[in-house]
This record gives sequence, C-alpha cells and structure tokens, in this order.
Amino acid sequence: MPSAVEHENILIAIDDSAATWRAVDYVADLGRTSQRLCVHLFHADFYPPDLQESRGGTTANEEEEVEAQLERKQQRWERRMQGAAAHLFNKARGVLERAGTAPDQIQCHVVPLARREELTDQILNSAREFGCGTIVIGRNSFHWLKELFVDHLSEEISRRAPKLYVKVIE
Repeated sequence: MPSAVEHENILIAIDDSAATWRAVDYVADLGRTSQRLCVHLFHADFYPPDLQESRGGTTANEEEEVEAQLERKQQRWERRMQGAAAHLFNKARGVLERAGTAPDQIQCHVVPLARREELTDQILNSAREFGCGTIVIGRNSFHWLKELFVDHLSEEISRRAPKLYVKVIE
C-alpha cells in the first residue's frame, strides 16, 4: 500500500475529538515534507430528527407553508453548523499552516446529512469528488456513529474504499 505522502490530495474528516486533532497533527507532519500537499478538511453533521421531515398539511396551502417553515428551520440549523465548523476549520488551518501548508492548499467542506448513516458514503463521495487518494481519520472521530456500526467509521471506510489509502490515527 502506498504511503500517504504519495497522495497529494488528502481528506481529513474532522470533528472536535482528540482523535481528530491527532489526525490533523499527522497531516501537518506530512505537510512539512511535501510542498504539493492539498488538504481537504471535511466536517459533517446530521439534521436533528425534528428537522428531517415535516408533519405535512391537510391542504395544499398548509402543506406549502409547513414545508417552507421546515426549510427555514433547516437553513438556520445549517448556519449554526457552519459556524461550529468554522471554529474547527480555523483551529485545523492554524496547525497545518504553522507546519508549512500554504493557506491556498487548504480547503474546507461542510456537509449537512439527512441521516447519520450517510456519513460513510459522504466521506467516500467527497474524497472522490476532490480527487483525494488518501483519507485520514482519527479512530474515535464522529463518536456519535458508534451506535450505528459495530465497527468504527474508519474500519467501515477502509472496507468500502479499497482503492483509497485510509490512514487511521490512534
């Protein structure tokens, strides 16, 4: 299996766990030895259950209004999620930039998920979309997924992405 340094585009799945910050430190170390490294910081969270579907309406007009209210609530939630992600991205950018990764080589991506189960697919799809050959994830990142999988997210990604290099940071 190739080393992560051979892959110039790296996706780091981040949340605010200790495992995430170890993963960011790992990529920062790679950035010290590679000037061509492009880092994609990826953060996702899922809509709370009350924002996933509307209760519907009894008439077409009522249905339209209920859907519009749900959409406004989802947009407010997404703005709060963007704000929380900005804090994580700023912290990660600081670590990466201090290690020598140029600011223009760091891209940030926030993805709202309809359901928790979508996280693995979204990470894999994003890695492919951004041309990433490597995914770096902390073993205990996105701890809220533990209730869904017997295995951790990192094992699920490794199993489903045999052509990508997946580096799991302990």
